[in-house]
Amino acid sequence: YACLSSAMVESFQLSKPSICFPGILNSSFQQAIVAAARTPRKCGAARTILYAGGLTSAYGVDTLIDAVKSMDLPRVRLALYGRGDQEERIIDLASRDGRFYYGGFV
Repeated sequence: YACLSSAMVESFQLSKPSICFPGILNSSFQQAIVAAARTPRKCGAARTILYAGGLTSAYGVDTLIDAVKSMDLPRVRLALYGRGDQEERIIDLASRDGRFYYGGFV
């Protein structure tokens, strides 16, 4: 299994070998995202970041939310799908801030 956090390995109690890839978003990738978000597009549509899975702070979802909230990029949207301890926060944010979308548990 390839997991994005050690909490994922622990949560699923994986019996087969696994490898963890925490912090796969490096600074050059982050700079490319910011540059792309500031680049005008012909259609004027927002750029959407999609996260589907466990909406828990153990998986870093709270950090992802805080990062989007701190950006001064109104054309960047965060679409979240799943369940977890951040679900109520996401529902509240989505009702007040157009940059956030909650699609529920699919």
